[in-house]
Amino acid sequence: MPPIPYIHTACPQANRPRASVWLALTLVLVGTAVGGCRGGRKSGRGATGTDATNGAPVLRPIDASVGRVIQVNERLRFAVLDYTLSQMPPPGTRLVLYRSTNRVGIVRLSGWRNPATVAADFVEGVPLPDDLARPE
Repeated sequence: MPPIPYIHTACPQANRPRASVWLALTLVLVGTAVGGCRGGRKSGRGATGTDATNGAPVLRPIDASVGRVIQVNERLRFAVLDYTLSQMPPPGTRLVLYRSTNRVGIVRLSGWRNPATVAADFVEGVPLPDDLARPE
């Protein structure tokens, strides 16, 4: 019985990619490695999360005391804040109210409090339920 020729010996160019395919593949891989993922990045004025002057990320400290407005009484000008998941600030503290990322007002904590809730008097603006309150 004669020996069976291997495919690569019978057709030497059948299984080899051409040099142009290798060159194209190499250029794609090198371009990806050097360029990185730059898509979807904002730059310049109004960029969130970066400093517009030098592009460095803006680091904001995590504040342990964040309250959530759960009830509002506009007639008596007070709101009830919930501090179930965070530490409650002391009475007399001024808090800034945020609705999503917009600043909407200022409140001052009164002396009335429960273990998880506290009353706050309006100083500026009118809060709505689900607004977040953070120390100034």
